[in-house]
Amino acid sequence: MSLRLSIDSDSCTWMHETGTCSPPTGGAEYDYVDPRTIGSFMSALRSGADAVEDCPEAIRACMFSIDFCAVACMAVSDIADSRGGIRIPTFCDTRVPGWVGPGTDAIVVSGSGSSDTRDLCDLLRSRGCRVHCIAPAGGFSGYAAADGARFIAIPDGLDSSEAVAFSLGALCSMISLMGILDARSELDSVLSDCSDIPVPTEILTGDIAGVYSTTDVCACSKRWADLIMEIEGIPAFRGELPEYDHNELVGWSDPNLHSEGLRMIVLRSEEDGGMVSIIVKHMLEVLAENGRRVEVVDIGAGSTLMRDVRGMMLADVCIRRRS
Repeated sequence: MSLRLSIDSDSCTWMHETGTCSPPTGGAEYDYVDPRTIGSFMSALRSGADAVEDCPEAIRACMFSIDFCAVACMAVSDIADSRGGIRIPTFCDTRVPGWVGPGTDAIVVSGSGSSDTRDLCDLLRSRGCRVHCIAPAGGFSGYAAADGARFIAIPDGLDSSEAVAFSLGALCSMISLMGILDARSELDSVLSDCSDIPVPTEILTGDIAGVYSTTDVCACSKRWADLIMEIEGIPAFRGELPEYDHNELVGWSDPNLHSEGLRMIVLRSEEDGGMVSIIVKHMLEVLAENGRRVEVVDIGAGSTLMRDVRGMMLADVCIRRRS
């Protein structure tokens, strides 16, 4: 059984599939979910977008993040990949590719403000990049340089999900103002119309989790895996569909010592059409025949960013409520 959650940036309303209802109060059939968790995500998303008032034009850009805010960068990369034109890659690494140098605007995002992130900013500057930074204020405010680089401070007191949302909003505005990709218009659509998300009342528990999504929304699958490790304190990994069917399906189909502890979460959408939909359908049939524990989570239809954001919010609801 599932609920549907109607969401905007100011309020959340619980709905059965047949109409409006009050939030569940606990018990065997429903787990209680605090709707403020999702409302705060949307509010932080809007705040991040509004925090960037201007930004110099750029020819090309790339993003770096080595902590939980990497999913915000990945979501922007997902938008760029789906829209065509220029790529805006994300690097979850302190190493800098050889092509990154003069003429490249590098955006460094850090929710933790670690010393490794400051070192990365220095390295990028030494390579001739204009380095923008989205991070906590402490130790980073000096990175707003004379060359027009921007520093956007992540407000104090945000939890990891709110920091991700704030960073994603800021990135969408920053990339749009650079003139590289109109990510802000896609974000505005999400802020005005992110509604009616199916919310599973229970999510599989186990020792190890594999989270899978299609390639175009890999940011939300990473957020699921990150939150499982953060909240549940157990190993989690992610993969992409339909690549899963080429190699990993064999491993999941073969019974082994750890079968009972393994669980799979598949993030699906109405947008998974054509051959991908057929492949995933048969994949689920094979897994069922082999007794695997699989949870299918619907992230809805809409743009790439809409689905990524819905997937991230569902991770908050489905994982945090068990903590």
